[in-house]
Amino acid sequence: EREGPATGASNIAKFALDAIEAVEDLEFEDGRRVKIRIGLATGPVVAGVIGTTYVPKFTLFGETVSMAEEMESSGMPGKIQCSRETMTL
Repeated sequence: EREGPATGASNIAKFALDAIEAVEDLEFEDGRRVKIRIGLATGPVVAGVIGTTYVPKFTLFGETVSMAEEMESSGMPGKIQCSRETMTL
């Protein structure tokens, strides 16, 4: 049975919370704490594999990815920013 977008959004949100918790106790050798920022967005994407010679990478492209990247880069460390569309699922 195929899962809907609400299930996917819920799963990725749970993963994001787990990721933040997983790095809470990590620190660099100089004592600085590891903090991550996360952006979640819902919408269409294009997926593909880039590179074949050394290390092929699975990558996502599109406005949805750009929105999530913008939310992540402007967010606060240890926090999750979520698009309005994702929140309403």
